[in-house]
Amino acid sequence: MEIVPQRKINARKKRVSILYAYPLTALFAALCVLIFALFYKGGGAEALLGKESLKEELEIAVAPKEAAVQAEVKSIKPNSSGRLFPFISGGLWGYKNAALAEVISPAFLYAHEFYDGQTAFAAVEKEGELCYGLINRSGEWVAPPVWSNAKRFSEGLAAVEFGGKWGYADNTGRLVIAYSFSEAGEFSNGRALVRSGAEYGYIDLDGDYAISPQFDAAGDFSSDMAFAKKNGKYYIIDKVGEKIATLGKERGVRFSQGFAAINNGDGTYSYFNTSRKRAFRQVYEGAGEFSEEYAAVKKDGRWGYINTSGVMVIQNLFLEAREFSQNRAAVMDEGGKWGYIDKAGERIAPCLYDEAEKFIMGYALVSAGGVKGFIDRAGEFYELAGG
Repeated sequence: MEIVPQRKINARKKRVSILYAYPLTALFAALCVLIFALFYKGGGAEALLGKESLKEELEIAVAPKEAAVQAEVKSIKPNSSGRLFPFISGGLWGYKNAALAEVISPAFLYAHEFYDGQTAFAAVEKEGELCYGLINRSGEWVAPPVWSNAKRFSEGLAAVEFGGKWGYADNTGRLVIAYSFSEAGEFSNGRALVRSGAEYGYIDLDGDYAISPQFDAAGDFSSDMAFAKKNGKYYIIDKVGEKIATLGKERGVRFSQGFAAINNGDGTYSYFNTSRKRAFRQVYEGAGEFSEEYAAVKKDGRWGYINTSGVMVIQNLFLEAREFSQNRAAVMDEGGKWGYIDKAGERIAPCLYDEAEKFIMGYALVSAGGVKGFIDRAGEFYELAGG
């Protein structure tokens, strides 16, 4: 083995270090020139690249970003989720969301709510006639306007009128049950009340008669029972038309939450349970349907609310009272104006309104002095002014 003296080793290391230093020095110098060119305003990058060349490169880099931003701004639309409220502007109806942003521009002579969540009936004029079609939540026609009248959806179908006869369509506008009836009601418990001649019967969801026409008058099914009148007598019938109770002079409209308000035929009202027996001993001057376990009743000339045990849980203080929905009910005070209470009887919206509807999806439509709007669950009012 050759022994190399230490001085030779050091010399070699020095030569290697110098060899590495030259490229590093050159690279450092190039970086300095580039930095100077970029930041020196007397010429800088423009002097190195050429002014026009730099401008072109900047335009190429920025243009796609600007186009993307513009496209993004154009694509932003008002939120169409949640409840949409019909509003009128310039004699035409459109829709706004709960933030009062216009979601569907006014274009219709009349507009229903989106009762099934996805589609709504809206009307336009065709050849001098009001014609209804189905729109989606973007305001586009799902089914063209061909119907002279339309009712809300229930159990997936809506009654629609064409050529003086009623049939049923689904939420795509497809006719499911043919135009065969002079009158047509909403489906409930798989039955809809219809009339094709002088008498009423019930059809099922396929459009077949479940109960043949035979009644002078009848109500909707609930709890698999309905009230019907035949030959001057009132009955409770089941879903195949069998008479399960004869009422005599008593009559009712429908069961709700296991109870039915009954007109006793002598100016008083009471309640039946599903066993067709008197539910409570009390009688009232007026009685409404049960909803959310409360029912409005009239006693001593004023309305209050009872629970399903027949106990007066909200005192009879109101000129009128409507059913509870989402723990809120519309009530009328002595001045003839509507407001809202909660289930504890506490006032959550003052009696200021000429019209007051029930709460749906957290809001209730109201109007005062011709001004239409809605209130939220806290009673805050929002005006649905024309946009």
